[in-house]
Amino acid sequence: MRFLQIALVTVLALLSLAAGAAKLLAAPGETALVADAGLSSAWLWPHGALQVIAPVLVAFAKLRRVGLAGIAIGFALSCLVIFLAGYPAFGAFSLIPVALAGWALHIEGRQP
Repeated sequence: MRFLQIALVTVLALLSLAAGAAKLLAAPGETALVADAGLSSAWLWPHGALQVIAPVLVAFAKLRRVGLAGIAIGFALSCLVIFLAGYPAFGAFSLIPVALAGWALHIEGRQP
């Protein structure tokens, strides 16, 4: 079970890093999605920073829960933007990483 948990957290961290990097680099898809949602592109920086910093925190045992919470929040914000942009199917699919991050956070909280 511990291996599965480590693999899940690693995959979530890599996904979060990739999503955050796309926002920080103002990838065309990200800027278009934010514009479709009616938001300012200025939101890409704080959101991207959260999605890059949170996985770094996961690497430290004492900060792992904070990092997992940050990953979950970052993905939840992404889902909100996707729903606001008018892509309900993609938004629903994008809830999977939110649920997985919440589950990993729950499991981490049960560890001694």
